[in-house]
Amino acid sequence: MSSRRTFLLLLLAVLVVAVVWVNVRKGPRPEAPGFTQVVVATTNIEPYSIVSPSQVILSSGPVPLSIAGGYYTQPEQVAGLMTTRFIRAGQQISREDARSLENVRYVADMTLEIVSFPAIFNEMVAGQVKPGHRINIYGYRRGNSRDDPGELVWVAGNVWVVDVRTAAGDVVVSPGEGSQQDLGRAEPASVVTVAALPETVQDIIRAFGAGGYNAWVTLAPSPVVPVAPTPVPTPTAPTGTATPTTPIGTTIPTAPNSGTAAGIVKFAVHMAKADGGAPEQHFVNGSEVVYVAVELEYSPPLASAPIEIEILKGTQQVYPRSYFTQDKSPQWYGLRIAGGLPANAEFLTKVYAGGQERSVQWWSSADGALDKSGDDSAHDGD
Repeated sequence: MSSRRTFLLLLLAVLVVAVVWVNVRKGPRPEAPGFTQVVVATTNIEPYSIVSPSQVILSSGPVPLSIAGGYYTQPEQVAGLMTTRFIRAGQQISREDARSLENVRYVADMTLEIVSFPAIFNEMVAGQVKPGHRINIYGYRRGNSRDDPGELVWVAGNVWVVDVRTAAGDVVVSPGEGSQQDLGRAEPASVVTVAALPETVQDIIRAFGAGGYNAWVTLAPSPVVPVAPTPVPTPTAPTGTATPTTPIGTTIPTAPNSGTAAGIVKFAVHMAKADGGAPEQHFVNGSEVVYVAVELEYSPPLASAPIEIEILKGTQQVYPRSYFTQDKSPQWYGLRIAGGLPANAEFLTKVYAGGQERSVQWWSSADGALDKSGDDSAHDGD
């Protein structure tokens, strides 16, 4: 019995070794190709639009992993991106079809326009202007004779640079960047791309397109916070007046053809519902555009002067502090409020010029009517 048992154990061992040997000879069994689901559009999506979560879903049929790397595999990866082409319902969305706002239009702020303009290499801070810089932009015309000394105009201030290119459209290679071969064939920067509010973009196009000026670019000075003056009481509005903060100082411009710094002799602000409109304090809830009228006069007179405007709701910026050019007085500025005015709220518009500040308080309501006090007078910082 013992010998029989031993024989069976040996036979079993031989069979196990044989099976293992056969499997080793055959090698590992090939695995079935991998598959995964990718994101598809649930509706037609227009180009240059932001994708919403309701417009995308995972595909019902998987695709091979070998090609899935070029597509989005989760709907949340696509929501909030911007499309670069027209995408039909049911189409798979590749990583080139939808990209971040910065990759499509340089900046995420959709209220800013993107515009390019040419500038001469040696008039662009030795060709060292780079994305991220803040620049002041001037327009000039060379003189033709002793009687024609040329002309210099202010175009825009503190403008955000988002790209710089050569005349051929190539990325600019600066010293210390790229290989020696790249530097050997590098061209100087001659096209500047900036992001700015529509009003500033219009000034740029007006100067270098319609006006035919040449561009001269400088790095904008850093703002300096001046010593806070003695607080001056402000009039009390029906629902209370927010205390204005000390403005960021700006250099008072110099009058053309004069060595004397120009000083402000008149500075007043009011709100309006239309370009050229009369003073208003009450606006309808959800209004998307409001107008700020600025009366600004310097002595000696200036052809144009930089100003800044912002709109606050408490400490929240309803309209971000932005730069404009004042070339007449009064001048109305149409400001677009992203998402419309918050309902039944109190606002403070602040305008800065030449190191001074003016402010005006106003309100939104269901019908834009007066408040119960019936006080419809404007409160500014005069």
